[in-house]
Amino acid sequence: MLNRAYRFLIEDIGMVNILLVCLLIITIIRKNIFISYQYIYIWLFLTVLCNTIIVINLYYEKWKNIDFFPFISCSLSIGEHYKGETLSSSSNIIKNKKNNKLYNFSKKTKLSIAFLKLFVCTYVDNFFYFYFLPLLSTLLFLKYGIFRYEIAKLSLVFVNIFAISSVCLRYVKINILSYILSHISLFAITLAIIKVQENVFICFLLFMVVFTFYHILLVAIFRLANRVFSFMNGILISSVGAFFLTASLYSLTYNYLNVKAFPGVIFLVLSKLILSIALYGGYCAYFIQNGKDKKQNRTNIIIATFLFVSYNIYNFFLKEHNIGNAKFLDYAMNLIRRNDNLILIASWFFITLLYLIFINFLTKKQENLIYVRKHYHFLLFLNTNLAFWAGKVELLTVVLSFILALFILIEILRKNYEHAFNSNNWLNLFLTRFIDDRDRHGLILTHIYLLAGAYLPIVADVVLSNTNYNYYKKEIRYLFRETNLMLYCSGLYSICIGDSFAAIGGRLYPTPKVTNTNNKSYLGCFFFFCTTFVSLLFFSYLQKTNFTNIKECFIISLFGAIFEAYLNDIDNLLLPIFSFCVYLCFEE
Repeated sequence: MLNRAYRFLIEDIGMVNILLVCLLIITIIRKNIFISYQYIYIWLFLTVLCNTIIVINLYYEKWKNIDFFPFISCSLSIGEHYKGETLSSSSNIIKNKKNNKLYNFSKKTKLSIAFLKLFVCTYVDNFFYFYFLPLLSTLLFLKYGIFRYEIAKLSLVFVNIFAISSVCLRYVKINILSYILSHISLFAITLAIIKVQENVFICFLLFMVVFTFYHILLVAIFRLANRVFSFMNGILISSVGAFFLTASLYSLTYNYLNVKAFPGVIFLVLSKLILSIALYGGYCAYFIQNGKDKKQNRTNIIIATFLFVSYNIYNFFLKEHNIGNAKFLDYAMNLIRRNDNLILIASWFFITLLYLIFINFLTKKQENLIYVRKHYHFLLFLNTNLAFWAGKVELLTVVLSFILALFILIEILRKNYEHAFNSNNWLNLFLTRFIDDRDRHGLILTHIYLLAGAYLPIVADVVLSNTNYNYYKKEIRYLFRETNLMLYCSGLYSICIGDSFAAIGGRLYPTPKVTNTNNKSYLGCFFFFCTTFVSLLFFSYLQKTNFTNIKECFIISLFGAIFEAYLNDIDNLLLPIFSFCVYLCFEE
Protein backbone atom coordinates (compact mmCIF):
# COMPACT_ATOMS: atom_id res chain seq x y z
CA MET A 1 0.00 0.00 0.00
CA LEU A 2 2.76 2.43 0.98
CA ASN A 3 4.75 1.41 -2.08
CA ARG A 4 1.78 2.13 -4.35
CA ALA A 5 1.24 5.51 -2.67
CA TYR A 6 4.94 6.35 -3.10
CA ARG A 7 4.87 5.38 -6.78
CA PHE A 8 1.74 7.45 -7.33
CA LEU A 9 3.24 10.55 -5.72
CA ILE A 10 6.75 10.34 -7.17
CA GLU A 11 6.21 8.72 -10.57
CA ASP A 12 2.74 9.91 -11.56
CA ILE A 13 2.52 13.33 -9.91
CA GLY A 14 6.23 14.12 -9.55
CA MET A 15 8.17 15.47 -6.59
CA VAL A 16 8.72 18.85 -8.26
CA ASN A 17 4.95 19.27 -8.63
CA ILE A 18 4.45 18.25 -4.99
CA LEU A 19 6.92 20.93 -3.88
CA LEU A 20 5.08 23.51 -5.95
CA VAL A 21 1.72 22.46 -4.48
CA CYS A 22 3.20 22.90 -0.99
CA LEU A 23 4.41 26.40 -1.88
CA LEU A 24 1.03 27.31 -3.36
CA ILE A 25 -0.84 26.15 -0.24
CA ILE A 26 1.63 27.90 2.08
CA THR A 27 1.37 31.14 0.09
CA ILE A 28 -2.43 31.07 0.07
CA ILE A 29 -2.54 30.49 3.84
CA ARG A 30 0.25 32.86 4.89
CA LYS A 31 -0.68 35.68 2.53
CA ASN A 32 -4.45 35.14 3.00
CA ILE A 33 -5.20 35.54 -0.71
CA PHE A 34 -7.60 32.71 -1.52
CA ILE A 35 -10.77 34.69 -0.86
CA SER A 36 -9.63 38.22 -1.69
CA TYR A 37 -7.80 37.50 -4.95
CA GLN A 38 -10.30 36.72 -7.69
CA TYR A 39 -7.37 36.31 -10.07
CA ILE A 40 -6.77 32.83 -8.60
CA TYR A 41 -10.08 31.58 -9.98
CA ILE A 42 -9.51 33.29 -13.32
CA TRP A 43 -6.10 31.61 -13.59
CA LEU A 44 -7.56 28.20 -12.72
CA PHE A 45 -10.10 28.68 -15.50
CA LEU A 46 -7.36 29.66 -17.98
CA THR A 47 -5.27 26.59 -17.14
CA VAL A 48 -8.29 24.31 -17.60
CA LEU A 49 -9.17 26.02 -20.89
CA CYS A 50 -5.59 25.75 -22.16
CA ASN A 51 -5.36 22.10 -21.14
CA THR A 52 -8.70 21.33 -22.80
CA ILE A 53 -7.47 22.80 -26.11
CA ILE A 54 -4.31 20.69 -25.86
CA VAL A 55 -6.18 17.45 -25.13
CA ILE A 56 -8.77 17.93 -27.87
CA ASN A 57 -6.02 18.65 -30.38
CA LEU A 58 -4.00 15.60 -29.28
CA TYR A 59 -7.08 13.38 -29.39
CA TYR A 60 -8.11 14.41 -32.88
CA GLU A 61 -4.55 14.38 -34.18
CA LYS A 62 -4.07 10.78 -33.06
CA TRP A 63 -7.38 9.10 -33.77
CA LYS A 64 -9.02 11.22 -36.46
CA ASN A 65 -5.74 11.99 -38.26
CA ILE A 66 -6.72 15.64 -38.75
CA ASP A 67 -5.86 18.87 -37.00
CA PHE A 68 -8.40 20.10 -34.50
CA PHE A 69 -8.00 23.60 -35.91
CA PRO A 70 -8.35 23.04 -39.69
CA PHE A 71 -10.17 26.37 -40.17
CA ILE A 72 -7.17 28.36 -38.94
CA SER A 73 -4.31 26.26 -40.30
CA CYS A 74 -2.05 27.75 -42.94
CA SER A 75 1.63 28.09 -43.75
CA LEU A 76 2.12 31.08 -41.41
CA SER A 77 1.71 29.38 -38.05
CA ILE A 78 3.23 29.17 -34.60
CA GLY A 79 3.44 26.29 -32.15
CA GLU A 80 4.57 22.67 -31.65
CA HIS A 81 7.56 23.93 -29.69
CA TYR A 82 8.17 20.44 -28.30
CA LYS A 83 10.06 19.77 -31.54
CA GLY A 84 12.69 22.30 -30.49
CA GLU A 85 13.15 21.50 -26.80
CA THR A 86 15.85 19.29 -25.32
CA LEU A 87 15.15 15.59 -25.52
CA SER A 88 16.06 15.10 -21.85
CA SER A 89 13.22 17.39 -20.71
CA SER A 90 10.52 16.06 -23.04
CA SER A 91 7.29 15.30 -21.23
CA ASN A 92 5.60 11.90 -21.10
CA ILE A 93 2.89 13.24 -23.40
CA ILE A 94 5.47 14.16 -26.04
CA LYS A 95 7.38 10.89 -25.70
CA ASN A 96 4.19 8.86 -26.06
CA LYS A 97 3.08 11.04 -28.96
CA LYS A 98 6.37 10.43 -30.76
CA ASN A 99 6.09 6.69 -30.11
CA ASN A 100 2.45 6.75 -31.26
CA LYS A 101 1.34 5.45 -27.87
CA LEU A 102 -0.39 8.44 -26.31
CA TYR A 103 -0.85 6.53 -23.04
CA ASN A 104 -2.01 3.45 -24.96
CA PHE A 105 -5.66 4.50 -25.15
CA SER A 106 -7.37 2.27 -27.69
CA LYS A 107 -10.14 3.37 -30.03
CA LYS A 108 -12.56 1.16 -28.11
CA THR A 109 -12.10 3.29 -25.00
CA LYS A 110 -15.10 5.50 -24.33
CA LEU A 111 -14.55 9.06 -25.49
CA SER A 112 -15.34 10.58 -22.09
CA ILE A 113 -12.98 8.23 -20.23
CA ALA A 114 -10.16 8.66 -22.76
CA PHE A 115 -10.58 12.43 -22.71
CA LEU A 116 -10.58 12.56 -18.90
CA LYS A 117 -7.49 10.35 -18.60
CA LEU A 118 -5.59 12.36 -21.18
CA PHE A 119 -6.75 15.60 -19.57
CA VAL A 120 -5.42 14.56 -16.15
CA CYS A 121 -2.14 13.27 -17.59
CA THR A 122 -1.56 16.47 -19.57
CA TYR A 123 -2.52 18.74 -16.67
CA VAL A 124 -0.16 16.96 -14.27
CA ASP A 125 2.57 16.97 -16.92
CA ASN A 126 2.31 20.75 -17.32
CA PHE A 127 1.43 21.63 -13.73
CA PHE A 128 4.79 23.27 -12.98
CA TYR A 129 4.59 25.38 -16.15
CA PHE A 130 1.03 26.44 -15.33
CA TYR A 131 1.70 27.63 -11.78
CA PHE A 132 5.36 28.39 -11.03
CA LEU A 133 5.60 31.71 -12.88
CA PRO A 134 2.18 32.93 -11.59
CA LEU A 135 3.23 32.01 -8.03
CA LEU A 136 6.48 33.94 -8.38
CA SER A 137 4.64 36.88 -9.96
CA THR A 138 2.08 36.93 -7.12
CA LEU A 139 4.84 36.95 -4.51
CA LEU A 140 6.62 39.80 -6.31
CA PHE A 141 3.36 41.73 -6.57
CA LEU A 142 2.62 41.31 -2.85
CA LYS A 143 6.15 42.28 -1.77
CA TYR A 144 6.99 45.20 -4.05
CA GLY A 145 4.81 48.31 -4.18
CA ILE A 146 6.12 49.31 -7.61
CA PHE A 147 3.68 46.78 -9.09
CA ARG A 148 0.82 49.02 -7.96
CA TYR A 149 2.08 51.23 -10.77
CA GLU A 150 -0.23 50.33 -13.66
CA ILE A 151 2.38 49.84 -16.39
CA ALA A 152 4.41 47.48 -14.18
CA LYS A 153 1.31 45.55 -13.10
CA LEU A 154 0.05 45.15 -16.66
CA SER A 155 3.48 43.99 -17.84
CA LEU A 156 3.43 41.29 -15.16
CA VAL A 157 -0.07 40.18 -16.13
CA PHE A 158 0.70 40.10 -19.87
CA VAL A 159 3.82 37.98 -19.40
CA ASN A 160 1.85 35.43 -17.36
CA ILE A 161 -0.86 35.25 -20.02
CA PHE A 162 1.74 34.67 -22.72
CA ALA A 163 3.43 32.03 -20.57
CA ILE A 164 0.24 30.00 -20.21
CA SER A 165 -0.41 30.29 -23.94
CA SER A 166 3.12 28.94 -24.47
CA VAL A 167 2.03 25.70 -22.79
CA CYS A 168 -0.66 25.40 -25.44
CA LEU A 169 1.86 26.24 -28.17
CA ARG A 170 4.07 23.45 -26.88
CA TYR A 171 1.70 20.91 -28.45
CA VAL A 172 -0.62 22.79 -30.82
CA LYS A 173 0.20 24.58 -34.06
CA ILE A 174 -1.99 27.66 -34.60
CA ASN A 175 -2.27 30.25 -37.33
CA ILE A 176 -0.45 33.42 -36.27
CA LEU A 177 -3.29 35.78 -37.20
CA SER A 178 -5.82 33.79 -35.18
CA TYR A 179 -3.36 33.59 -32.30
CA ILE A 180 -2.87 37.38 -32.27
CA LEU A 181 -6.62 38.01 -32.45
CA SER A 182 -7.26 35.67 -29.51
CA HIS A 183 -4.68 37.55 -27.45
CA ILE A 184 -6.19 40.90 -28.38
CA SER A 185 -9.46 39.55 -27.00
CA LEU A 186 -7.65 38.55 -23.81
CA PHE A 187 -6.18 42.06 -23.67
CA ALA A 188 -9.67 43.58 -23.74
CA ILE A 189 -10.86 41.19 -21.02
CA THR A 190 -7.78 42.00 -18.92
CA LEU A 191 -8.46 45.74 -19.07
CA ALA A 192 -12.08 45.09 -18.11
CA ILE A 193 -10.98 43.11 -15.03
CA ILE A 194 -8.07 45.36 -14.05
CA LYS A 195 -9.41 48.89 -14.09
CA VAL A 196 -6.57 51.21 -15.12
CA GLN A 197 -6.35 54.98 -15.40
CA GLU A 198 -3.60 54.92 -18.00
CA ASN A 199 -4.57 55.74 -21.58
CA VAL A 200 -6.01 52.67 -23.37
CA PHE A 201 -3.82 53.30 -26.41
CA ILE A 202 -0.71 53.31 -24.19
CA CYS A 203 -1.88 50.05 -22.59
CA PHE A 204 -2.39 48.49 -26.01
CA LEU A 205 1.08 49.61 -27.11
CA LEU A 206 2.50 48.04 -23.95
CA PHE A 207 0.61 44.83 -24.72
CA MET A 208 1.98 44.69 -28.27
CA VAL A 209 5.53 45.46 -27.09
CA VAL A 210 5.50 42.69 -24.45
CA PHE A 211 3.77 40.32 -26.90
CA THR A 212 6.39 40.98 -29.58
CA PHE A 213 9.41 40.68 -27.29
CA TYR A 214 8.12 37.53 -25.58
CA HIS A 215 7.23 35.65 -28.74
CA ILE A 216 10.35 36.65 -30.66
CA LEU A 217 12.39 35.17 -27.82
CA LEU A 218 10.14 32.10 -27.59
CA VAL A 219 10.32 31.37 -31.32
CA ALA A 220 14.08 31.98 -31.38
CA ILE A 221 14.58 29.59 -28.45
CA PHE A 222 12.58 26.70 -29.90
CA ARG A 223 12.99 27.29 -33.65
CA LEU A 224 16.44 28.78 -34.23
CA ALA A 225 18.30 26.83 -31.53
CA ASN A 226 18.88 23.11 -32.07
CA ARG A 227 17.27 21.44 -29.04
CA VAL A 228 19.31 23.57 -26.64
CA PHE A 229 16.62 24.72 -24.18
CA SER A 230 14.22 22.81 -21.97
CA PHE A 231 10.63 24.01 -22.03
CA MET A 232 10.76 25.54 -18.53
CA ASN A 233 14.02 27.34 -19.25
CA GLY A 234 12.52 28.56 -22.52
CA ILE A 235 9.47 30.06 -20.78
CA LEU A 236 11.62 31.56 -18.02
CA ILE A 237 14.11 33.12 -20.43
CA SER A 238 11.31 34.48 -22.63
CA SER A 239 9.54 35.98 -19.59
CA VAL A 240 12.65 37.52 -18.03
CA GLY A 241 13.91 38.68 -21.42
CA ALA A 242 10.56 40.30 -22.24
CA PHE A 243 10.65 42.13 -18.88
CA PHE A 244 14.18 43.40 -19.45
CA LEU A 245 13.50 44.49 -23.03
CA THR A 246 10.21 46.16 -22.07
CA ALA A 247 11.87 47.96 -19.15
CA SER A 248 14.68 49.02 -21.48
CA LEU A 249 12.23 50.43 -23.98
CA TYR A 250 10.32 52.10 -21.14
CA SER A 251 13.51 53.92 -20.05
CA LEU A 252 13.56 55.61 -23.45
CA THR A 253 9.82 56.45 -23.66
CA TYR A 254 8.69 57.18 -20.07
CA ASN A 255 7.91 60.86 -20.89
CA TYR A 256 4.77 59.78 -22.79
CA LEU A 257 3.13 58.07 -19.79
CA ASN A 258 0.65 59.38 -17.26
CA VAL A 259 2.76 58.39 -14.23
CA LYS A 260 6.50 58.68 -14.84
CA ALA A 261 9.22 56.59 -13.19
CA PHE A 262 12.43 58.47 -13.99
CA PRO A 263 15.41 56.25 -14.88
CA GLY A 264 18.94 57.19 -13.87
CA VAL A 265 22.00 57.30 -16.11
CA ILE A 266 22.85 53.66 -15.43
CA PHE A 267 19.32 52.55 -16.40
CA LEU A 268 19.48 54.52 -19.64
CA VAL A 269 22.87 53.14 -20.66
CA LEU A 270 21.96 49.57 -19.74
CA SER A 271 18.65 49.89 -21.59
CA LYS A 272 20.38 50.94 -24.80
CA LEU A 273 22.96 48.18 -24.38
CA ILE A 274 20.28 45.51 -23.86
CA LEU A 275 18.23 46.65 -26.86
CA SER A 276 21.31 46.87 -29.09
CA ILE A 277 22.43 43.35 -28.08
CA ALA A 278 18.94 42.03 -28.87
CA LEU A 279 18.93 43.72 -32.29
CA TYR A 280 22.49 42.62 -33.06
CA GLY A 281 21.87 39.01 -32.02
CA GLY A 282 18.58 38.80 -33.91
CA TYR A 283 20.08 40.32 -37.06
CA CYS A 284 23.02 37.91 -37.10
CA ALA A 285 20.82 34.90 -36.27
CA TYR A 286 18.56 35.76 -39.21
CA PHE A 287 21.44 35.72 -41.69
CA ILE A 288 22.92 32.55 -40.20
CA GLN A 289 19.60 30.72 -40.59
CA ASN A 290 18.66 32.06 -44.02
CA GLY A 291 21.95 32.84 -45.74
CA LYS A 292 23.61 29.99 -47.63
CA ASP A 293 26.52 32.07 -48.90
CA LYS A 294 29.17 31.91 -46.17
CA LYS A 295 31.12 34.81 -47.65
CA GLN A 296 28.02 37.02 -47.70
CA ASN A 297 27.20 35.97 -44.13
CA ARG A 298 30.69 36.97 -43.07
CA THR A 299 30.26 40.40 -44.64
CA ASN A 300 26.87 40.94 -42.99
CA ILE A 301 28.19 39.87 -39.58
CA ILE A 302 31.21 42.16 -39.84
CA ILE A 303 29.01 45.12 -40.80
CA ALA A 304 26.55 44.37 -37.97
CA THR A 305 29.41 44.02 -35.48
CA PHE A 306 30.96 47.31 -36.59
CA LEU A 307 27.63 49.14 -36.22
CA PHE A 308 26.98 47.55 -32.82
CA VAL A 309 30.42 48.46 -31.45
CA SER A 310 30.27 51.99 -32.88
CA TYR A 311 26.85 52.66 -31.37
CA ASN A 312 27.86 51.45 -27.91
CA ILE A 313 31.12 53.40 -27.95
CA TYR A 314 29.01 56.48 -28.61
CA ASN A 315 26.49 55.42 -25.96
CA PHE A 316 29.13 54.77 -23.29
CA PHE A 317 31.67 57.51 -23.89
CA LEU A 318 30.21 60.35 -25.98
CA LYS A 319 26.45 60.51 -25.44
CA GLU A 320 25.12 63.09 -22.98
CA HIS A 321 22.04 61.54 -21.43
CA ASN A 322 18.98 63.62 -20.71
CA ILE A 323 19.22 63.09 -16.93
CA GLY A 324 21.28 66.14 -16.01
CA ASN A 325 23.17 65.99 -19.33
CA ALA A 326 25.53 63.42 -17.78
CA LYS A 327 27.88 61.09 -19.61
CA PHE A 328 28.07 57.48 -18.53
CA LEU A 329 31.88 57.65 -18.39
CA ASP A 330 31.66 60.42 -15.77
CA TYR A 331 29.08 58.43 -13.80
CA ALA A 332 31.25 55.28 -13.92
CA MET A 333 34.35 57.14 -12.74
CA ASN A 334 32.43 58.70 -9.85
CA LEU A 335 31.05 55.28 -8.89
CA ILE A 336 34.55 53.76 -8.89
CA ARG A 337 35.99 56.55 -6.73
CA ARG A 338 33.08 56.56 -4.26
CA ASN A 339 33.62 55.13 -0.75
CA ASP A 340 36.53 52.82 -1.46
CA ASN A 341 34.79 51.10 -4.38
CA LEU A 342 38.16 50.97 -6.15
CA ILE A 343 39.53 48.67 -3.42
CA LEU A 344 36.67 46.20 -3.95
CA ILE A 345 37.06 46.30 -7.74
CA ALA A 346 40.81 45.65 -7.41
CA SER A 347 40.07 42.76 -5.01
CA TRP A 348 37.62 41.26 -7.49
CA PHE A 349 40.18 41.53 -10.27
CA PHE A 350 43.06 39.86 -8.41
CA ILE A 351 40.89 37.14 -6.84
CA THR A 352 39.37 36.30 -10.23
CA LEU A 353 42.77 36.30 -11.93
CA LEU A 354 44.37 34.03 -9.32
CA TYR A 355 41.36 31.70 -9.28
CA LEU A 356 41.36 31.39 -13.09
CA ILE A 357 45.07 30.53 -12.99
CA PHE A 358 44.27 27.84 -10.42
CA ILE A 359 41.41 26.48 -12.58
CA ASN A 360 43.71 26.42 -15.60
CA PHE A 361 46.24 24.45 -13.51
CA LEU A 362 43.55 21.91 -12.60
CA THR A 363 42.59 21.60 -16.26
CA LYS A 364 46.17 20.84 -17.29
CA LYS A 365 46.31 18.17 -14.57
CA GLN A 366 43.18 16.71 -16.22
CA GLU A 367 41.17 16.83 -13.01
CA ASN A 368 37.56 15.68 -13.11
CA LEU A 369 35.52 18.15 -15.18
CA ILE A 370 32.70 18.26 -12.59
CA TYR A 371 35.11 19.46 -9.89
CA VAL A 372 36.72 22.00 -12.21
CA ARG A 373 33.36 23.49 -13.23
CA LYS A 374 32.23 23.83 -9.60
CA HIS A 375 35.16 26.17 -8.95
CA TYR A 376 33.35 28.77 -11.07
CA HIS A 377 30.47 28.50 -8.58
CA PHE A 378 32.89 29.12 -5.70
CA LEU A 379 34.47 32.06 -7.54
CA LEU A 380 31.06 33.71 -8.00
CA PHE A 381 30.21 33.01 -4.36
CA LEU A 382 33.47 34.55 -3.13
CA ASN A 383 33.20 37.74 -5.19
CA THR A 384 29.54 38.40 -4.37
CA ASN A 385 30.11 37.86 -0.64
CA LEU A 386 32.98 40.32 -0.71
CA ALA A 387 30.49 42.91 -1.95
CA PHE A 388 27.97 41.92 0.74
CA TRP A 389 30.50 42.31 3.56
CA ALA A 390 31.77 45.60 2.14
CA GLY A 391 28.20 46.93 1.86
CA LYS A 392 28.59 47.52 -1.88
CA VAL A 393 25.41 45.92 -3.22
CA GLU A 394 24.74 48.83 -5.58
CA LEU A 395 28.18 48.44 -7.17
CA LEU A 396 27.73 44.66 -7.31
CA THR A 397 24.41 45.03 -9.14
CA VAL A 398 25.90 47.39 -11.71
CA VAL A 399 28.92 45.14 -12.31
CA LEU A 400 26.84 41.94 -12.56
CA SER A 401 24.49 43.67 -15.02
CA PHE A 402 27.33 44.50 -17.38
CA ILE A 403 29.05 41.12 -16.95
CA LEU A 404 25.81 39.27 -17.76
CA ALA A 405 25.34 41.42 -20.87
CA LEU A 406 28.98 40.73 -21.77
CA PHE A 407 28.53 36.96 -21.37
CA ILE A 408 25.49 37.00 -23.67
CA LEU A 409 27.35 39.16 -26.20
CA ILE A 410 30.39 36.84 -26.17
CA GLU A 411 28.17 33.82 -26.85
CA ILE A 412 26.52 35.67 -29.76
CA LEU A 413 29.96 36.53 -31.15
CA ARG A 414 31.20 32.96 -30.69
CA LYS A 415 28.20 31.49 -32.48
CA ASN A 416 28.26 34.04 -35.28
CA TYR A 417 31.96 33.66 -35.95
CA GLU A 418 31.78 29.88 -35.66
CA HIS A 419 29.30 29.90 -38.53
CA ALA A 420 30.84 32.66 -40.63
CA PHE A 421 34.47 31.61 -40.28
CA ASN A 422 35.23 28.19 -38.79
CA SER A 423 34.82 26.25 -35.58
CA ASN A 424 38.53 26.56 -34.76
CA ASN A 425 38.60 30.30 -34.10
CA TRP A 426 40.31 31.30 -30.83
CA LEU A 427 37.09 32.40 -29.11
CA ASN A 428 35.41 29.05 -29.77
CA LEU A 429 38.49 27.08 -28.67
CA PHE A 430 38.74 29.04 -25.41
CA LEU A 431 35.07 28.73 -24.43
CA THR A 432 34.70 25.02 -25.26
CA ARG A 433 37.45 23.90 -22.87
CA PHE A 434 35.11 23.37 -19.90
CA ILE A 435 31.86 22.28 -21.54
CA ASP A 436 30.04 19.05 -20.79
CA ASP A 437 27.19 17.23 -22.56
CA ARG A 438 24.69 19.96 -21.66
CA ASP A 439 26.63 22.51 -23.74
CA ARG A 440 27.23 20.33 -26.79
CA HIS A 441 24.03 21.27 -28.64
CA GLY A 442 25.22 24.44 -30.35
CA LEU A 443 25.10 27.03 -27.55
CA ILE A 444 27.22 27.27 -24.39
CA LEU A 445 24.79 28.46 -21.74
CA THR A 446 25.57 26.97 -18.33
CA HIS A 447 27.90 29.83 -17.29
CA ILE A 448 25.25 32.37 -18.39
CA TYR A 449 22.60 30.43 -16.43
CA LEU A 450 24.87 30.43 -13.36
CA LEU A 451 25.44 34.18 -13.40
CA ALA A 452 21.79 34.93 -14.24
CA GLY A 453 20.54 32.65 -11.46
CA ALA A 454 22.60 34.49 -8.85
CA TYR A 455 21.93 37.91 -10.40
CA LEU A 456 18.15 37.88 -10.87
CA PRO A 457 17.09 37.68 -7.16
CA ILE A 458 19.57 40.46 -6.34
CA VAL A 459 18.53 42.80 -9.14
CA ALA A 460 14.83 42.08 -8.51
CA ASP A 461 15.06 43.36 -4.94
CA VAL A 462 17.48 46.20 -5.71
CA VAL A 463 15.31 47.55 -8.53
CA LEU A 464 11.84 46.78 -7.13
CA SER A 465 12.23 47.40 -3.38
CA ASN A 466 9.71 49.92 -2.01
CA THR A 467 12.34 51.72 0.07
CA ASN A 468 14.32 52.63 -3.05
CA TYR A 469 11.58 54.82 -4.55
CA ASN A 470 10.38 58.33 -3.83
CA TYR A 471 6.75 58.93 -4.82
CA TYR A 472 5.60 62.48 -5.53
CA LYS A 473 2.25 63.04 -7.25
CA LYS A 474 2.71 61.51 -10.72
CA GLU A 475 6.47 61.14 -10.51
CA ILE A 476 8.53 58.20 -9.24
CA ARG A 477 12.28 58.57 -8.68
CA TYR A 478 14.75 55.80 -7.83
CA LEU A 479 17.30 56.18 -5.02
CA PHE A 480 19.14 53.10 -3.73
CA ARG A 481 18.89 52.88 0.07
CA GLU A 482 18.38 49.42 1.53
CA THR A 483 19.54 45.82 1.06
CA ASN A 484 18.05 42.44 1.98
CA LEU A 485 21.10 40.19 2.15
CA MET A 486 19.23 37.04 3.22
CA LEU A 487 17.03 37.34 0.15
CA TYR A 488 20.10 37.73 -2.08
CA CYS A 489 21.72 34.69 -0.47
CA SER A 490 18.66 32.46 -0.89
CA GLY A 491 19.46 31.79 -4.53
CA LEU A 492 23.20 32.43 -4.41
CA TYR A 493 23.97 29.93 -1.65
CA SER A 494 21.70 27.28 -3.16
CA ILE A 495 23.50 27.25 -6.51
CA CYS A 496 27.05 28.13 -5.42
CA ILE A 497 27.31 26.13 -2.18
CA GLY A 498 24.50 23.57 -2.09
CA ASP A 499 24.63 22.51 -5.74
CA SER A 500 28.44 22.37 -5.75
CA PHE A 501 28.72 20.21 -2.65
CA ALA A 502 25.83 18.03 -3.86
CA ALA A 503 27.86 17.27 -7.00
CA ILE A 504 31.00 16.61 -4.96
CA GLY A 505 29.14 14.45 -2.43
CA GLY A 506 27.37 12.55 -5.18
CA ARG A 507 30.70 11.90 -6.85
CA LEU A 508 32.33 10.66 -3.64
CA TYR A 509 29.34 8.55 -2.56
CA PRO A 510 27.40 7.64 -5.73
CA THR A 511 25.19 5.04 -4.01
CA PRO A 512 22.49 4.56 -2.91
CA LYS A 513 20.63 6.37 -5.68
CA VAL A 514 17.43 8.36 -5.27
CA THR A 515 14.80 6.69 -7.45
CA ASN A 516 13.18 8.59 -10.34
CA THR A 517 15.95 11.20 -10.44
CA ASN A 518 18.69 12.03 -12.91
CA ASN A 519 21.31 9.78 -11.30
CA LYS A 520 21.25 11.68 -7.97
CA SER A 521 22.40 10.02 -4.73
CA TYR A 522 21.04 10.33 -1.22
CA LEU A 523 24.42 11.51 0.06
CA GLY A 524 24.56 14.24 -2.59
CA CYS A 525 21.11 15.44 -1.51
CA PHE A 526 22.22 15.35 2.13
CA PHE A 527 25.37 17.34 1.30
CA PHE A 528 23.20 19.96 -0.41
CA PHE A 529 20.93 20.37 2.60
CA CYS A 530 23.67 20.48 5.23
CA THR A 531 26.05 22.84 3.41
CA THR A 532 23.30 25.24 2.35
CA PHE A 533 21.71 25.29 5.81
CA VAL A 534 25.00 25.77 7.67
CA SER A 535 26.26 28.47 5.27
CA LEU A 536 22.98 30.41 5.40
CA LEU A 537 22.86 30.09 9.19
CA PHE A 538 26.47 31.22 9.50
CA PHE A 539 25.83 34.19 7.23
CA SER A 540 22.73 35.07 9.27
CA TYR A 541 24.77 34.87 12.49
CA LEU A 542 27.49 37.15 11.10
CA GLN A 543 24.78 39.64 10.15
CA LYS A 544 23.91 39.75 13.89
CA THR A 545 20.30 38.67 13.42
CA ASN A 546 20.57 36.21 16.37
CA PHE A 547 19.35 33.28 14.25
CA THR A 548 15.99 34.90 13.61
CA ASN A 549 16.16 33.51 10.06
CA ILE A 550 16.66 29.89 11.11
CA LYS A 551 13.26 28.86 9.76
CA GLU A 552 13.93 30.44 6.36
CA CYS A 553 17.40 28.86 6.25
CA PHE A 554 16.00 25.40 7.01
CA ILE A 555 13.12 25.62 4.51
CA ILE A 556 15.30 27.01 1.69
CA SER A 557 17.84 24.21 2.25
CA LEU A 558 15.22 21.45 2.45
CA PHE A 559 13.15 22.54 -0.54
CA GLY A 560 16.29 23.31 -2.54
CA ALA A 561 17.81 19.89 -1.86
CA ILE A 562 14.66 18.05 -2.97
CA PHE A 563 14.16 20.31 -6.00
CA GLU A 564 17.77 19.88 -7.14
CA ALA A 565 17.55 16.11 -6.78
CA TYR A 566 14.35 15.68 -8.81
CA LEU A 567 14.92 18.39 -11.43
CA ASN A 568 15.74 16.75 -14.77
CA ASP A 569 17.13 19.95 -16.21
CA ILE A 570 20.05 22.38 -16.04
CA ASP A 571 19.65 23.77 -12.53
CA ASN A 572 21.95 26.81 -12.73
CA LEU A 573 19.01 29.07 -13.59
CA LEU A 574 15.96 27.29 -12.16
CA LEU A 575 17.37 26.34 -8.74
CA PRO A 576 18.28 29.85 -7.48
CA ILE A 577 15.00 31.31 -8.76
CA PHE A 578 13.08 28.49 -7.07
CA SER A 579 14.98 29.16 -3.81
CA PHE A 580 14.20 32.86 -4.18
CA CYS A 581 10.52 31.94 -4.54
CA VAL A 582 10.71 29.75 -1.42
CA TYR A 583 12.20 32.64 0.56
CA LEU A 584 9.41 34.99 -0.54
CA CYS A 585 6.81 32.41 0.56
CA PHE A 586 8.19 32.17 4.09
CA GLU A 587 9.40 35.73 4.58
CA GLU A 588 7.78 37.43 7.55
